[in-house]
Amino acid sequence: HPTLAYNPDDNVVTAACEGGLLFGGTLAAGKTVAVPTALRMRTVPNPFTSSASVHLDLPVDAPVRLEMFNIEGRRVALLANRNFGAGHHAVIWDAADQPAGVYFCRADVGGDVMIRSLMLLK
Repeated sequence: HPTLAYNPDDNVVTAACEGGLLFGGTLAAGKTVAVPTALRMRTVPNPFTSSASVHLDLPVDAPVRLEMFNIEGRRVALLANRNFGAGHHAVIWDAADQPAGVYFCRADVGGDVMIRSLMLLK
């Protein structure tokens, strides 16, 4: 099972496998792992009570803009706006300061847009 490392500077969780960190499908220890074959996004847990993780599978390096919107369409958080390498990524949204309700996570990955809804419970 992989372990996870959190980088607070980028607010990104990186998978660590077999003694090396996963960066774009290559382990720092020199072993190669499979890169995702399709673009995918999921949010967990959902519903959630204080924080949620947005998981992205990127088949290629791409610019990523990850935003959270409330039910009124107002942006409440910008989670990422930078290049991500191919591979598996997780970004944590701390919603402790937000009221309960429905939120939308919008990911623009190299021009491909995905939106997922989340329910924040208090």
